[in-house]
Amino acid sequence: MSKETNACSLNALLATTVKKLRTQKGLSQEELALLASVDRTYISGIERARRNITISTLERLIPHLCSGPIDFFSVLCQEISEAEKKTLSSLQIANLKS
Repeated sequence: MSKETNACSLNALLATTVKKLRTQKGLSQEELALLASVDRTYISGIERARRNITISTLERLIPHLCSGPIDFFSVLCQEISEAEKKTLSSLQIANLKS
């Protein structure tokens, strides 16, 4: 897998994590944007993996999404683990078909 593919995948997993935690908190994109002092369209772009989130923006979002960085990265790790399982399962199915 190329570095570019890895980066895109990680960006998508970050997007999934942000959206998952936001919805669990019952926040709209607009509410999260106001709390974190960013534009709502930026939150939308992050959640669609269209925008690359910066560390400083992540630091502004995390307090409104969960209890802290450890919780955020724990959820992200779960998302990564699930994605890897799906990829492995897909590869196994493809190998069985060939």
